Amino acid sequence: MGKHLRHPATVIAALALFVALGGGAAWAGSLISGAQIKNHSIPTRKLTKRAIKSLRGQPGPAGPQGAPGTPGGPQGPQGPQGPKGPAGATGATGATGATGATGAAGPQGPKGPAGDTGATGPQGAAGATGATGAAGAAGPQGPKGATGATGAAGATGATGPQGPAGPAGPSGGTVAYTSSGGTISGWHAVSVTATAAATAIKLTAPASFASATSYVCFGSDVTSKHTGAFVTFTYTSGSQFQYALSGRSAANDTVEIVCQGH
Repeated sequence: MGKHLRHPATVIAALALFVALGGGAAWAGSLISGAQIKNHSIPTRKLTKRAIKSLRGQPGPAGPQGAPGTPGGPQGPQGPQGPKGPAGATGATGATGATGATGAAGPQGPKGPAGDTGATGPQGAAGATGATGAAGAAGPQGPKGATGATGAAGATGATGPQGPAGPAGPSGGTVAYTSSGGTISGWHAVSVTATAAATAIKLTAPASFASATSYVCFGSDVTSKHTGAFVTFTYTSGSQFQYALSGRSAANDTVEIVCQGH
C-alpha cells in the first residue's frame, strides 16, 4: 500500500478521509499534511468504499497475448459472458396453417321488424290451356221435320276396283272310287299315333265313320328293334276300335295307324 500513497491523488484522498473521520475536532486544532501521516497507519476498514475505489490507479494498456499453453494441460476458467449481440433479421413468414373446423351455429337472433312492401312485379306468362271438360248430356230430340221432295236420280257411278282375293278354302277330302269307276260318297282317312295296345281308341266327328264295317285300319310298330311286330284290329263301332300287338313287341310300343272308309 506504500506505493499507492505516493501518488498525489492518494494523498488528497487520505486528507479527505482524515477530515471525515476526525470531524470538527480536526479542523479546530490544525490541518495535518501528508507527511504527518505514517505510512501504512490507516487500515482499510477505516476507509469508505468510495475512498478505497479512488486509491486504485487507472488500468494500464492490455499486455501482449501470452504464449499458448502446453497441449493437454488443464482447461482454464470460463471467461466472462460477452455483450449481447444485435438482434437477428426477422425470419420469413411461415406457411398459413390449415383452416380450423367451423364452429357451432349460434342461437337464432330475434325476428326483425317487417320491411316495407315491395313494388308489384311484372305479370307472369300465361299458363298452359287446361284440358277440355267432359261433354255435356245430350239434349232432347227435336220434332221430326216434314219429308222433303224426292230428288232426281243421280248418274251411275264408275265401277270400283276389284277387291283382294279371299283366303283359300279348306282342302277337299280324299276321293275314293269303286271298281266300276263310281265315286264313293263320304270317303275319308284318319291318322292315329298310339302307345297303348288293347286300349280303346275313340274317333270324334268328322273323323268317325258310318259303322264298324265301313272302314279298315292298318298299323305298323315303329319302335326300334320291334318293327317286325304284327298289328291286328278289333272294330267296336264307327267311332271306336282297339289294336293288339304280337311277335317282337311290347304293349307300350309306338304304333302308327291309318284308317280309311266312309
